[in-house]
Amino acid sequence: MFIGGLVPRGHADTNAPSWTIMIYGHGDHNLAPSLVGDMLSMEEAGSGPDFNVLLQTDFDASQAEELEEEGLPRKLAAGTTRFLVTRSSSHDKISSRILARLPEMNHDNPATLSAFIAWAAQTRPADRYGLILWDHGGQWEGFGGDTQDGTLEDTGAMTPAQIRSALREAMPSAGIDRFEFMAFDTCLMAGAEVLADMAGLAGVLIACPEIDYGDGWDYHAALEWLKTNPAATAREFGLREAEFWKQRHIRADKPADEVLAGHSVIALDRYGAFEEAFRSFAKVLREESGPDKFNIPRQRRKTTEYSVPELVDLGAPTEYVDLGEFAKRLADDPRAGSRLSGAARVVANSVDAMVLARVQGSARTSAGGLSIWYPVNGWGKLEEEPEEDDGDDDENQDTSAAEAGGDEGPDNPREKFSEYEKISFARRTGWAGFLDHVHDLSMAGATSAPVLAIRGKVAGEIQLAQSAPLALSLEITEGKGAFLISAGILDPALTKKPGEFAYLGDVAVLPADGTGTYAVAWDLCMPCFAADAGRPLAPLGGVFMSGSGTLMVSYAKYRRGRLGRYRDVILITRMAGKTGTILEVLEAENDDAAPTSLEAVPGATLRPVYLVERRRGPDPEKWKQYEYVAPVRVTIPEGGVGSIPVIMAPRPPGPCLVEVEAEDIYGNRSDPAACPVRIVP
Repeated sequence: MFIGGLVPRGHADTNAPSWTIMIYGHGDHNLAPSLVGDMLSMEEAGSGPDFNVLLQTDFDASQAEELEEEGLPRKLAAGTTRFLVTRSSSHDKISSRILARLPEMNHDNPATLSAFIAWAAQTRPADRYGLILWDHGGQWEGFGGDTQDGTLEDTGAMTPAQIRSALREAMPSAGIDRFEFMAFDTCLMAGAEVLADMAGLAGVLIACPEIDYGDGWDYHAALEWLKTNPAATAREFGLREAEFWKQRHIRADKPADEVLAGHSVIALDRYGAFEEAFRSFAKVLREESGPDKFNIPRQRRKTTEYSVPELVDLGAPTEYVDLGEFAKRLADDPRAGSRLSGAARVVANSVDAMVLARVQGSARTSAGGLSIWYPVNGWGKLEEEPEEDDGDDDENQDTSAAEAGGDEGPDNPREKFSEYEKISFARRTGWAGFLDHVHDLSMAGATSAPVLAIRGKVAGEIQLAQSAPLALSLEITEGKGAFLISAGILDPALTKKPGEFAYLGDVAVLPADGTGTYAVAWDLCMPCFAADAGRPLAPLGGVFMSGSGTLMVSYAKYRRGRLGRYRDVILITRMAGKTGTILEVLEAENDDAAPTSLEAVPGATLRPVYLVERRRGPDPEKWKQYEYVAPVRVTIPEGGVGSIPVIMAPRPPGPCLVEVEAEDIYGNRSDPAACPVRIVP
């Protein structure tokens, strides 16, 4: 039997090359149980004659009981273990051969990675080598996050440059000229910035530009195929792995992946041509950008974005976009001159040539499969340091008075951008210079952010019956770069405290194209959970993901069991007409660039979380933000989170505020225009 034109192992090809696959199982954090599951999948394939799978693992020993339930022998939860992955038909217990037991190590240390590679090559020398890095991923910000058996909250990471240094340190003595393939079984690592450091180290890179909403690699299928077809080239293997990944992720029972997935196979030997084209593109972008030129940032805002925002940034654009799509949009933009469109076309074609295969969800069909860091304002989020809590939260209320976004102060955007300027890609291509120019343009326009007003607004409160929708005529009088208008509902009475407003979510988002008149209509309905019996409907609290009028992101508290603690989670919901479906529940507690999927089990409960703003003193511009945890509970049914009813429910009688904002291409927001509404029976 022939597969893809290759001679399967065990047939006539007696000169097939030997392989050693090295897997760096960096699992000392919240993903530790997932690593056990992947090991069981690896064991379904196992090693074989001239085909060795060597795995180094580091788990979070504070989860020893759960890890044992997943199938890891309890004694292996602590310390570092090196395995020869052996074949096993068992689906419930790790049985691979242990080659070495080592003390607890820091797997964010490049020296740990170097030592593993050197050991693996010495232990099982081969004709060909593959390397898989397993963990969290955060694009240019790094890979990893070692909690040292749950004792660290602020973990480190290995940057792509450090990974490159670790590999270059180990490869010569290990006798490795280059890896046939490298892979990041993580989120977000299929980025242009990552490629700059991986080029020359391997022939093919396999990674995701987006959050991995599903279960990562199908190790059984991928390893079994390569073991059976050892003469396959790295590209042939990459194409086959992408097929296995697609079968595992693009399925009706994986709704988030079916919509949002992104997975790429990239030919690193084509990176040099790409970088040369991109260098010219970045130069032209900077020269064609100016205070009165809006087509470049407008096309950036229309481009597919990756990752999800924090609670305080719901609705804001993320910092990663798809590079190939962005270039194609500019190439096809009639407002772009021939010089810009030509340079963009060359880059778009270069990305297409470099990305050998891409797996994409239904909302990613225009994406090219390669991300780039491109904050709308050039530097990333501009924040003020949080003010001290004034301590006046009512302890009898079911609230969390912690500052929204975490306990620690925000990163200084200047410091983050300074770190970005140092990376190889930014230095060699001039991309950092373009982003710095974008920042200057965004700051120059900060004083002329859109000015929005409600036209013909009557003084006082508008009373509406539930059968009479609200229609607003809006006017943007300043802000030639206005890009979108959003309308959300605020409740001034939810917390029962004067001067506090709880944001219950978006009800409309529409595109804007500079100054002019726009219409917003609200049918007095909003997305709500159908809460447990005897409890009122609970607003979802979601906002539309940037560039989407159907996908919403919101926050909630999740608890498994009556005595368990509540954990912060992110919900991604797709609205279609009057109903919605929760596609995914993501971890939101870890300080990762990419939150990870959480298995929300039937019987567990969710409680929606709303962002609350409170006036601080007499200054009308001073506001404090905190989380409000709704008192209602939503029990996850047997069908999982996807079967929780989400409906467009009428807003109950009482007061609310319809708050409308305009946002420009650089993320500058207008002052909100608020329309007080009282809904009457």
